[in-house]
Amino acid sequence: MKQFCCRLSMITFIIMLSFYFTAEASAGLFFTDADVTQFEYNEKRGSIDAQAVACPRMFILPKWVGGDTTTRLAKQALEKRIEEFEEDHPDLIVRQPAPITTQLKTSMFRSAEKQNRCTVANVLYTVHHAESGAAAGAVTGGKPPLKFGVRPGYPMISQLDGSEWHGAAIIFAKKIARKLERKPVFVKLNDARSRFVALDNEMADVVISLITYTSERKKMASLSDPYFETGLIAGSLNTETAEEIRSQKQINRPEITMLVGKGTTAESYAKKHFGKAKLRGVSTTAKAYQEARKLEEQGKGRNLVFLTDEIIAAVWEGAFFLKLDGKTLLTTDDEYVVAVRKGDPDKLLKAINKVIKKEDISRKYENIAGR
Repeated sequence: MKQFCCRLSMITFIIMLSFYFTAEASAGLFFTDADVTQFEYNEKRGSIDAQAVACPRMFILPKWVGGDTTTRLAKQALEKRIEEFEEDHPDLIVRQPAPITTQLKTSMFRSAEKQNRCTVANVLYTVHHAESGAAAGAVTGGKPPLKFGVRPGYPMISQLDGSEWHGAAIIFAKKIARKLERKPVFVKLNDARSRFVALDNEMADVVISLITYTSERKKMASLSDPYFETGLIAGSLNTETAEEIRSQKQINRPEITMLVGKGTTAESYAKKHFGKAKLRGVSTTAKAYQEARKLEEQGKGRNLVFLTDEIIAAVWEGAFFLKLDGKTLLTTDDEYVVAVRKGDPDKLLKAINKVIKKEDISRKYENIAGR
């Protein structure tokens, strides 16, 4: 009888625990731990695919704090693992540890509050061997440096940390310079409009940072073959806004504020298709995210959306992509190209196109976009 009572008490306790941890998270979830479940170095691709999982342990807070807390813990777990990797592989350099993204295929952040699920954070680290002077693009045969115009502020694509440039666009540029046996020099561009000004004034020989092909830009510069197909995407950092907006008609309303980078294809698209919304142009696309982040943290993120390229928003922490009229991408036929001065006086395009064809540049960008 005593054993039966003990078993009954244990069963009751388990049932209570089960109910406690599967009930809706009306009291809020607090993520107390994170674990790295995947950390694989792909030598051929020169990348590390990592995955961290953070799980809810208890309901203790009055408000939902899962997103930021989980992201921080997952990031700490991955940072610790990457430090261990660097110690074990001193001949390898981790060029750009990407920020942990919360825009996930599993949409865990969106469903975690209601369903008490674990949250998964995926990240791609770009890795390559320490290079010798010649391999890194040192000047050979008295050739002048090759000046690349690049916009900073885009993690995994073109990021400036102190005086060091990192990201897929930087690796791409170094491959072009190596093909031409010239040393790469990176020129910081402040915004989208300065890209072609830099070419016209010979501040840059090549502009390689996030140029979407348009017929107007074809008149302004000589453009390479496309190296990545992309598309515009709308998103929000505000959970309620992301859940509610399901159509382009819902965005095209006076109460919606849309953030776009000035001089971008996103700005042109917004003016044409979302004329009723309040359009707020900022100097750069990166600052559009910073502005959205600041307003969300101040509790003013309601009805605030951003419009930008898919690959850019893919690494924005806390960003939710909107599925409008059944589609995530607003456009599907955009292409990234490289720009040189009109007429290609230095005959650079031939070498650039060869690198694009041989190196399969699109694959690296697809990995960043999470395809």
